[in-house]
Amino acid sequence: MVVDRDDVHTPVADAEAMHTTLPDSALTVVEDAAHLPNLEQPGVFNDALRGLLSRVAAHTPAPHSPARAHTKAPVHTKARAKA
Repeated sequence: MVVDRDDVHTPVADAEAMHTTLPDSALTVVEDAAHLPNLEQPGVFNDALRGLLSRVAAHTPAPHSPARAHTKAPVHTKARAKA
């Protein structure tokens, strides 16, 4: 989760409450931002997003691993037009 220190719509206390109830969650409190951290503090926001994506990637099996064998998308082929 990313929350702005000065956001009146989403207080830090609300984000902290959610963070404590969600296992494996991460909380980043952005200083000097009021509601749009991706615009007000893009470096901090991008670091938090990179951290999330790294954690997700670390827990996602490779596309061709045995763990994902049952989730392969069906192969679609185009029907040939009759001459």
